[in-house]
Amino acid sequence: MINLQEGMLLYGAGGHAKVVADILERQQKKIIGFLDDNPKIWGQEIYGYKILGGFNLLNEDRLKGHPIIASIGSNGIRKKIVEGIEKLGFVIGSAIHPSAQISRDVTIGPGVMIMANAVINPGTIIGRHVIVNTSAS
Repeated sequence: MINLQEGMLLYGAGGHAKVVADILERQQKKIIGFLDDNPKIWGQEIYGYKILGGFNLLNEDRLKGHPIIASIGSNGIRKKIVEGIEKLGFVIGSAIHPSAQISRDVTIGPGVMIMANAVINPGTIIGRHVIVNTSAS
């Protein structure tokens, strides 16, 4: 049984998903589990969180209302997945590493992932679903 109280889903279960899970843990956000389109890995775990299934699970009422982060490194694939997730009405979550230095007047769009030690200077506008990688400035 999945405990769905106030948690976040991660879509994608590769290397980038591990980085995003680490960020969420450091933000002390609850992770429900992972979704991935590869049925061969369903039921496996990443950092103790189950890979629950694929896109078809998003049609289940029990997952409605939970934010999803498209934790996929490939821009093209992430864009396609995000479009499908948004069509189903899900809220898109973001992940910002606590060590990131972000100026007070930065604008951050939905679905953004900011990795460890990134520096975002004043006046920056970060669009939707952007990845700011480790130690970027």
